[in-house]
Amino acid sequence: MIRSTCALLGFLACSVLANAADEDPIAEELVTAKKAHVIAMAKANEAMTQAFDTVEKSIRTDVSLKADQQIELLRQLRKEREAFAAESILPDNARLKAAAAEHKRAMTAADKIMEQAFEKAIKNYTKLGDDTTAEALLVEKKHLLAGLSLASVFSVGAVWEGKHVYGGMEYPAKLTITSQDRETFTGKLSWVWNKDPEAVTKVEGRITKDGIVFRITKVEKGMGIFCPVDYRGKIGADGSVSGDWIYKVDKGDQKGSFRYTRVVKIKP
Repeated sequence: MIRSTCALLGFLACSVLANAADEDPIAEELVTAKKAHVIAMAKANEAMTQAFDTVEKSIRTDVSLKADQQIELLRQLRKEREAFAAESILPDNARLKAAAAEHKRAMTAADKIMEQAFEKAIKNYTKLGDDTTAEALLVEKKHLLAGLSLASVFSVGAVWEGKHVYGGMEYPAKLTITSQDRETFTGKLSWVWNKDPEAVTKVEGRITKDGIVFRITKVEKGMGIFCPVDYRGKIGADGSVSGDWIYKVDKGDQKGSFRYTRVVKIKP
């Protein structure tokens, strides 16, 4: 199911073809489908939000409930509301069973229409011999239908943890996003390096169609840290980001790899 975070499609979902839509009928049709999909998701999410409001009101005004029962029900409802708002997790609540089922039905229907639009556009570009655009759309389709919105998963406050690999050794690492402006972001990259308990560097990067590229621009803590170092990674099907890094020097480039998994998810 496509998560509500994909409502940020003004940046991501229209990224491949929006600029060319005016003169490209294939792109124009796909952009129209994307806009319709955003509207359908917004309506489904708004209906679910209204259902939460209705249930909350019914609990607060239910004179048959004791005070402690009301407090507990409201506490549970609040947790479910927060989970839905942050991660689109549907509530497991008998009072919301019908609303949750309708939300799932609406989102599934919207996803199916969106998938068909992507499939049509990809086939049309392939028929025209435009493999570059077809392949880019295939990647975008995969991420979109997996519920991945790159603009949201790299939003301010998001934390990614994983490892750096260099010279056959693995070093625990953590990337924290500190600012974001559409496709660009800054952050703090820290990891255990040799005898330093924690090396800390500043990074600047941008979001690509299927991942991120970023560079270490400043060493804030630690000795013997490479700078500048360029990283290029792609988002995997499991939501992790992995790739390679390189430090270019006259005496020979230093290279390695990295892999991060998001551990702190921020509400978009």
